[in-house]
Amino acid sequence: MRTQKLSRKDYLRVKNLLKKYEDIIYYLNSLKATALSARGYMGSYYIEFEEDDEDENEGGV
Repeated sequence: MRTQKLSRKDYLRVKNLLKKYEDIIYYLNSLKATALSARGYMGSYYIEFEEDDEDENEGGV
């Protein structure tokens, strides 16, 4: 396989594109982490809510 030297202009273009992709990946990962933490929070909320409902139903019977 042959290699070819990049011109300075092409090198800077590639470097800037890689930086943009890194920023996009960082942003998507932060969205993923936010979604997972929100899902975990909502899951614990519903679990607590279900437990409260069960306690009320058992006491009323």
